[in-house]
Amino acid sequence: GDILPSSSAAVNAVSRGNPMFVLALLAQARRDGSLTERNGVWMLTRQHLSADLRLRDLVRGHLGRHAESSRDVLETVALAVPLPLAVLLQTVSGEQVDSLVQDGIITVNEGSDRLVRIAHPLFGEVIRSAVPTGRSLQIRQRIIPLLETRAPAGDRFLRFVDWSLDCGQPVPAGRLLAAAALANSCLDSRRALRAAQAVTDPAYSEAARIEVARAHVQLDDYDRARQVLDGLMEQATDLGTLRAAALLEARVCAAGTDASPLAELAGRWSAAIDRVLAADTAGRLRVAGRAARTGVRLLELYALVLEGRYGGTEAELNRILAESGAHPAIGPAGRALLGDVLIATGRADAGLKLTGEAMCQLTD
Repeated sequence: GDILPSSSAAVNAVSRGNPMFVLALLAQARRDGSLTERNGVWMLTRQHLSADLRLRDLVRGHLGRHAESSRDVLETVALAVPLPLAVLLQTVSGEQVDSLVQDGIITVNEGSDRLVRIAHPLFGEVIRSAVPTGRSLQIRQRIIPLLETRAPAGDRFLRFVDWSLDCGQPVPAGRLLAAAALANSCLDSRRALRAAQAVTDPAYSEAARIEVARAHVQLDDYDRARQVLDGLMEQATDLGTLRAAALLEARVCAAGTDASPLAELAGRWSAAIDRVLAADTAGRLRVAGRAARTGVRLLELYALVLEGRYGGTEAELNRILAESGAHPAIGPAGRALLGDVLIATGRADAGLKLTGEAMCQLTD
């Protein structure tokens, strides 16, 4: 049958196209229920696949003779991936590195840093899972002083945060929060949960709760998301946190069938905005406050649309879009909602055009 392109890409990202691994991943995903068929289309309910016991045995067999003879190289690269070749060669045998490259177990790119990676993500996952914590800490203490002082970025940043947590090493709250936000943006919800839940600094607690709730929403665990968000709207002291909490609560509400909680949420959001702005005696939040109140009104209009009450919504949405212009938050939400109204009232072409524009704004 058909498979969603995103699901196909997720399988390819883990297997790197190895047919043996593809079949094992599909079998595993069907066993654990993460690969399901809906309306004739197969889809993954989570995009980040990991190896179960059967697949781990398969990978260990594939690594074969390298598991013991080149263990130091494999463990170092798997834990510190991607690692500059010059750094790796300061700690392990060059002959073993050459042998693993020739056998396709590790790769070295042609960039200026000659970054070394495990050839297959599954290899790295299985190797890392077998490294004892003490051994992992030894490798970390050996490698970190040899790396450049600038902070890693992207997936390498997430890997180093994971590695620090695995070894029980302290990670600054700001770095944990950045890792959680990055992981959530990549839909790696379980990684985001781990980083956000490790935040203990009270100054970052509200932002960490937002990332925890976002991860639970992405995992369709709305009950836990609701528990994390409970009371946050009433405690938050800045408009950004209020907006994030309101949008996440709206997603939780939208997962149900009753639109009335959205109207109640809009009222709570409005009251929280009043509280924050009342404390802004210098008036620095005047412009941001207007945008926040517009967000509240959009939420109220969304509740009306869900109930099928379209009277007056089109005119008001057009007015909001005209007044707010290309505001990065209001524009896409307003266009998407207006598109829904047009589609529901029989103007599908115009509605689809607006929702398409909204999607373009969100992805730019």
